[in-house]
Formats: sequence, structure tokens, C-alpha cells
Amino acid sequence: MLSTIYESWIFDLDKKIFKNKRKVLLFVNNYPAHPKTLLYELKAIRVVFLPPNMTSKLQPMDQKNQTHPT
Repeated sequence: MLSTIYESWIFDLDKKIFKNKRKVLLFVNNYPAHPKTLLYELKAIRVVFLPPNMTSKLQPMDQKNQTHPT
């Protein structure tokens, strides 16, 4: 994902959520396309960044199997 696509998507989502008078907590990993500078520009979405190397623990299907014999 490109950060420009992410920015466009999250701003559109934020507008929809704000219009519906809702609040959202969004957990994202530390992928570089998720710029932390956007945190201060969103009105209805609060973004929380996961600690580094947590994706494989929270999403086991993303984990590479290092112990599988070939």
C-alpha cells in the first residue's frame, strides 16, 4: 500500500464516521505507509500503532514458519 492511498482512505473514512457522530479506535501496525503525522488531523478516528514485530503474534497466518523442514 502506498501512503497516498492510505491517507485518502483514512480521510474519507474519518469524514464518514464524523458525519455519523461516531468515534473509532483503529489499531494499525508500523508499516511505513501508515504515517504517524496523520494522527493529529483526524477528527473521529483515533489511531493506535502496535509495537514493532507484533503482527505475527496477533495475525498468526502472517507468521513465517521458520521451523518447517524442507
